[in-house]
Amino acid sequence: MINTQKIKLEKFLQEYRFRKVKSFLKGDVLDFGGNEGELKNFVTGKYTLVNYDRSGMFKDTYDTIVLLAVIEHIEVFEVHKIFSEFKPLLRKG
Repeated sequence: MINTQKIKLEKFLQEYRFRKVKSFLKGDVLDFGGNEGELKNFVTGKYTLVNYDRSGMFKDTYDTIVLLAVIEHIEVFEVHKIFSEFKPLLRKG
């Protein structure tokens, strides 16, 4: 049986996170772990979505990198490695 209360809560939390970050979404955005790309509606520049396969994120540089409700899904030993990959992808300023 599908737990509709859980689905409603997850949707509410997602919308809450989007409201909190939308003012920080500047220029071209890398959405790391962005599920199905729901954040795209709030991005005015180029939007790049990366989930499990990170190779796509190395094709460009970005003004903003977003990770919403993601870190808890990354293996502890991978966190530092993944975060260190972001710095060269961020544009100056």
